[in-house]
Amino acid sequence: MIYRTHAAFGAALMESVLVGEGAFSWQAGAAVAIAALVAVIPDVDHPQSWITLHVDPLRLVSRTFRHRTATHSLLSILFGYVFLFQLLHLPPWVASGIWVGWTSHALIDLLNPQGVMLFWPMPTPSLQKRLHWNGFIRNPVPLFTIPVQSLGEEILERLLLFYAMALGVLWIAAHIIVSLPFSRPLHRLLWHGIDILTWPFLVHIALWLHIRA
Repeated sequence: MIYRTHAAFGAALMESVLVGEGAFSWQAGAAVAIAALVAVIPDVDHPQSWITLHVDPLRLVSRTFRHRTATHSLLSILFGYVFLFQLLHLPPWVASGIWVGWTSHALIDLLNPQGVMLFWPMPTPSLQKRLHWNGFIRNPVPLFTIPVQSLGEEILERLLLFYAMALGVLWIAAHIIVSLPFSRPLHRLLWHGIDILTWPFLVHIALWLHIRA
C-alpha cells in the first residue's frame, strides 16, 4: 500500500477505537493525527517509499532489512507496545496513537499479493528452503487481494477517508446537538449512525490493551 492508504487506515482505526470508547477531547483528535503520521513509518524498509525518500538517513533501514519483514512483524509490534506503554510511560493518547498507527500498517499490508512476514525473523533462510515457504503471510481470499497502486487501492483509500470523515462528523455533531432543545430524535439518529460505524469487539480489545486518549 502507498503512504496515503496507510495514513487513512491508521487514522480510521484509531478514530474507530476512540469513538467506541466514548473519547471526546483534543487528546483524542491528536491521537488520530499521530496514528495517521506513524502509519507510514514501517515502510522505511523500502528504498522508494515516501518516508525513505523524504528522510534520507532512513535509507540505512532499507539496506538492512527486506521489505515487509522486520518493521512489519509481530515482534516489532510487541516490542513497540512494551517500549511505549511499559518503559517510556508516555501520555496514553501519545502511546496509543503511535502504537495503533504502527500496527495498522502491517494489518492493511496483509491485503497485498506479497503479504507480510509477520513472524520475522522466522523462518530463517535455511528453514525457508526446507519448508519451501518464504515466511510471508498472504491474504487467503484472492478476491480481497489488492495490488499496490491499483484501482482497488485507490477505491480502498477513498472508502477509508470517507469512513473517517463520516464517523468524525457524526461524533462531533452528536456532542453539539445534545445541548440543543428538541434535539432528542436527531441525537438518537446520530448515535445510531455511530453504532453502525464502530465495532464493539474492537473496542474490547483496545480497552484490554489500554488503548485510550
